[in-house]
Amino acid sequence: MRIFAGVLIAGSMFLVSLPTTSYAEDYLNVGGWYEGLYTKFKPSCALRALEITHDHFGPVDKKIGRNVLVFDFRTGEWDQIVYFPVIFTGEGYEWVKEKEWWSTFIEQEGGQDQADAVFGEYLDCLAASKREVGRLLIEPPSSN
Repeated sequence: MRIFAGVLIAGSMFLVSLPTTSYAEDYLNVGGWYEGLYTKFKPSCALRALEITHDHFGPVDKKIGRNVLVFDFRTGEWDQIVYFPVIFTGEGYEWVKEKEWWSTFIEQEGGQDQADAVFGEYLDCLAASKREVGRLLIEPPSSN
């Protein structure tokens, strides 16, 4: 009986210590959140997709100062995972500097049609993808 009472008391203390809504909101508003875009490319254009990522998308991130983390893989299920910093909004989340990224990308590529063509070519190379959001608890490396 004493053991049961101890478990009951410990369990009720745990319930009292669960985060409140304001704590959860504060937790989400702290920096370090990233959306991981996991991609598997079609074998016929995997190298082209990596080229687009590094030679077209990467320079835009660097120009606008957005610290994106890119991992290219030689083993495993995915060919590439790109982590984009995100901020939470009332309706979900969005990439940091997303609008600035698109306008800079369009300018870099020489116009909307050219940017659409490069982005479309990248999308055509995708065989599979998924997105997940997580938090990086250390300072990411500088993109300089």
